[in-house]
Amino acid sequence: MKNLLFFLIALSAGLIVSAQTITIPGNTYAFRYSVNNNFGMYFNETDASFDLRNGSATGIFQIDANNGNFKTDIKFNTSSDLLIDSDRYAFRYSAAKNYGLFFNATNSVYEFRTANASSIFSIGANTGDLLTGGNVGIGTATPAAKLHVATGKALIGASGGVLSRLTVNASLNEEIFRGRINGVTQFIINAQGEVGIGTATVPNLLTVDGDASFDGPVGIGTTTPGENFHVATGKAAIGDVGGTMAKLTVNASPGEEVMRARTDGTTRFYIGTTGNVGIHSASPSNPLTVNGDADFTGNTGFGTSTPTDKVHINSDAAQNALRVQVNGATKLRVHENGSVSVGSLSQGPANGLYVSGNLHVGTIAGATGYKAAIDGKLICEEVRVLSSGSWPDYVFAADYDLPTITEIEQFIMEKNHLPGVPAAAEIESQGYELAKMDARLLEKIEELTLHLIQLKKDNDAMQVRIQELESSK
Repeated sequence: MKNLLFFLIALSAGLIVSAQTITIPGNTYAFRYSVNNNFGMYFNETDASFDLRNGSATGIFQIDANNGNFKTDIKFNTSSDLLIDSDRYAFRYSAAKNYGLFFNATNSVYEFRTANASSIFSIGANTGDLLTGGNVGIGTATPAAKLHVATGKALIGASGGVLSRLTVNASLNEEIFRGRINGVTQFIINAQGEVGIGTATVPNLLTVDGDASFDGPVGIGTTTPGENFHVATGKAAIGDVGGTMAKLTVNASPGEEVMRARTDGTTRFYIGTTGNVGIHSASPSNPLTVNGDADFTGNTGFGTSTPTDKVHINSDAAQNALRVQVNGATKLRVHENGSVSVGSLSQGPANGLYVSGNLHVGTIAGATGYKAAIDGKLICEEVRVLSSGSWPDYVFAADYDLPTITEIEQFIMEKNHLPGVPAAAEIESQGYELAKMDARLLEKIEELTLHLIQLKKDNDAMQVRIQELESSK
């Protein structure tokens, strides 16, 4: 092949033989084959080309007489090849000779080179591997990624079944897909079809090691989730699986928060590291801390799991049952002995009531200076009054100034009530003190008793005098 090219080029430039030039006219042969004169080199003046003609005088290969370019495709038969040396171009672009197909013998690859002679696409000479430093486009001349399939579907593995945009048909026990970053597996579909995100160890159908976000509803056990997260059947577990499982079980590690629910960035529901529950509180100090109002439509039990009333408190024998404070001051307390204290921490009588302030029954505004005020009737079997004042035994003292019947009559005539007893108008407006009134009434009874005794004596003396007068007749 090299000898042929040399001969054609030499002939096109003018062959010098024995210092003489062979000159031929246009549209004639430069030489012919003696057996068949149609074979030979023909100068085609019309096309300005050198033609190699076949036995039918048809041009089978043409060289441009002006620039030496081939004007006919080069074809090789089964017994001939185009041979190139190592580290040489198989062909180049005439306008920019760095473009072309280069055989890199050092790396045993065929390289398609750019204007600066750097490889942009390589094919392994021994392996057939495709190597590229740029993007590969399938269905597009402007790939936007390392591999860009613009139209149609992509298949890896054997064909068969329904094909999606990307289908991977792995062999039995062959890993389907693995994605790594810096050598660390971040996504895997193993031979069983189990998916791992952030982990290469996949014990379940889906294992996510790390945070996950979903822009749309997620359904488990349903293909039509009705909420952002919808578990239609079975149970859900977050954390290690173990123990009795509820519909939703969260197994937190030691020192790890169990649950936190926020609205507008504010914690509304919280289960802390110790299991304490906070409602509108992110720092519950007790098993249940509620920061705000609470509504209970059924029975509520404290110290009992079977409350029978709206509020049912069952305390231990040595434990107070209830304490109500306002600004840190105790206003109501139910003690372990059953007593109720109002306005004090002090324990009252067993199953009794102790009020440190005033007691108003049926009225808000009681009388000033009185501990208890009752607007209405009071019924009881016994009332005991302890009076610190003097009891009217003084009436029976020898020096007591007992008013006479005449003085009492005169007072009644003037005042229309007994001496020392409040008038009706005063009782109506101010009431009366029970102990003092009892003492006044007793005083009047004792005074009346003295008058009756004296009247008895006077009557006895009168009877004696009458008998004496009758005896003297």
